[in-house]
This record gives sequence, structure tokens and C-alpha cells, in this order.
Amino acid sequence: MAHSPFPLKVPGSEEFQALCSALWDWHVCVGCAAGLQSCHVTPPCIWRQRSHKLKGLFTYYETITSSYVPDSLFTIAPSLTNHDSVLEIVKLIHAEPTASRSSVTSTIGHAESLVEDKDGAFDVAARIALMVNCARDGTAGGGLLELGTRPVAWDATMSRIDFMRAAFPQTVHPVLDESDRSPRSQHIFNGLRATRLRRVARLRFRTTNDLHSHLRLDHKAGTVDIYHHTAVLKEHLIFSAKSKNSDALIPRQLALEVIDSIQKVLFPSDIQSQSLLRSLVRKQGFDDDCLRYESSSYRLAGESEISYSYFGARLMDLYEEVNHPTPRGVLEKWLEPRSGGRHVMMATLTGVFFAIVLGIVGLGVQIWQACMTYEQLKLSSPGRK
Repeated sequence: MAHSPFPLKVPGSEEFQALCSALWDWHVCVGCAAGLQSCHVTPPCIWRQRSHKLKGLFTYYETITSSYVPDSLFTIAPSLTNHDSVLEIVKLIHAEPTASRSSVTSTIGHAESLVEDKDGAFDVAARIALMVNCARDGTAGGGLLELGTRPVAWDATMSRIDFMRAAFPQTVHPVLDESDRSPRSQHIFNGLRATRLRRVARLRFRTTNDLHSHLRLDHKAGTVDIYHHTAVLKEHLIFSAKSKNSDALIPRQLALEVIDSIQKVLFPSDIQSQSLLRSLVRKQGFDDDCLRYESSSYRLAGESEISYSYFGARLMDLYEEVNHPTPRGVLEKWLEPRSGGRHVMMATLTGVFFAIVLGIVGLGVQIWQACMTYEQLKLSSPGRK
């Protein structure tokens, strides 16, 4: 029997409500579940209050599920036949943090389903649960390659906790501690503002749906990837605080670092930074939740200031780029191998260029003045009739 090459239909409100329930145990009222215009409860249920902030997540979910193509379209039933089968795997990943990948994939689909197809189904669910581009062998499959980045390898023996530790190793960076008020620390944070990265290092910012790619600097392209689904991270933080679950899908420290690196480091509350961020939301597709500075709704006591143990190295890479920008223009690339002080040389060449231009302009003015003087002499000559 032949099966559809795209077995997962386009999701709607029903699927999105089930997604929020699988991720954060949302309870949707009868009215909202039925698609009515108003809630059946007072105050309004959580779906009515907060779902409008998650449009980016719903678009991402639709993109990921639509990319699933079964490995066999003719004789074997696909591992994913509907959205319920996707969310069942999400729930397993959530509920079994120490279960190996192979133990989870063994429960997926039918007994005759291909192993490759089960792995593909797991990758779809894992990307939705963890917002990380992953694959068993670290190669892209099923149309899941994003912006040329390789997926993070999730070995069959690794549990979800093992995978997250491997994907996001922690390193202590004492100078990137928000509680450190030393002049050096403040100088580094000030140097990491997005306005300065754009003006000095001429870097551009682009969105990524891959949490693992957050703050990744591409020297050649002159771009910085920013994971922009802050509303998703806030929901994970709210859920983990409420449930007191130490094995949250996304660790609290990791989620806080992403949010704070956007709202405190790259785009603090000054006018220029906010103007740039609004422009990115309007023109580059950044999630508009990035503009919502509402930390009291998801922070616990003692989390107002954090250190950057997950993304400290990438922040320092950006700081180094500001201090020693990668040559990008033709002239900069020509000057780079010829001088360690290429900025001094560029300034010198610029000064020489302007001196030549001013000299030419000055010569032109002198010639014009000489011509005017000559004409005046001709007009005032006694022999002229």
C-alpha cells in the first residue's frame, strides 16, 4: 500500500494547543479548544493569555513537521502518521531524561518500520522539544539543514541529558559575570552592544531556529546568528519554576543566558540599541517577543544577574572581532597581509586621498581666479574700445 510522501497535514490551532500541552502542560478551556472567540473561564485560560506570543514557535513547528518524508513510501507504514505521533515522542523525550535515544526510537512507529525512518522521526520531535538541530550521525537529513550548519550528533547510547551536556559544554568566564562591576567587565559588556558590532566590525545579524547556533560568528560572511524565540525560552523557564523540575528540557541557565545575551548585552535599553532591535524585528524576521523586557514573569530569586558559562566563549569571540575586525572590503583585504596596523595605513591613505582632492580643488580655484583677473584686466585696458 502506498503512503503519502507528506503524511503530516498542515497544523492548526488544535495541533498547536496539543504542542503547548506536551511541552509545558498547558490546560486549554473548552471554548478555546472548540475554536470559539471567547474563553469559558474567568480569568481567561493560559492559551488565550499567552498563545499570541508563540506565533514564531508555531511557524517553526509547521516547517519542521512538513519536512518529514518517510524512508519508504510504498510498503511500510511511516513512523509518523499524524501530529499525535510526533507529540508522543516529544512527551517521551520530556518524561524520560535519562532514557537513551535507542530506547526511545524502539517505541516509535510499527515493528516493521525502517530504523532510518524511526531515527528521522526522533530528530523531528527532538528539534521541536529542544530547539536544537540534531541527527544520529551528525549529518543533515529530511531537509533539516539550516544555513549550512551541521546537526549536532546524538549517538544512540546518549540520553537527553547526555546530549544537552555534549551540545552545550560549560566554561567559566569570570569577566562575563553581570554581578562583576569592575571597569574591565563593564568595558567588555559595553563593547558587545549590537550597535558597536555593526558599526565597528560591520557585522550583520540573522535569525536562527537552532539554539546551538546562538551567537555563532561567521567571519567570512560577517554575520552573527541569534536564536530569537525568546517567548519559547520564557515558557520553559515558567514551567520549570512552577514544576520545580531540575531536568527541564532546556536548562534554566542556558535559557537565561540566551535571553540576557539578547536583551542585556547585545540590545540593552538605550535608544540606539532598541531602534536597531525594532528594525531587525520589522525587516529581518526576528520574533517580536525580543522586545518584551518582562523578566519578573520567569526569573527566580537570585537570577537577576548571571554569568555566561554556556555562551561566554562566543561573546568573547565577538569582543575580539570588535577589537580586531576581519577585513571585508577589497582595500582592507589587500592591506591585511601588508601591515599589522592596517587601520593606520588606511587612515594615512585616506588623508593622502583627501589632500590630493583638496589640492586639485585648490588648483581649480586658482585657475578660475586667474581667468577672472585676466578678464578684468582686458576690460579695464585703456586701448579697449
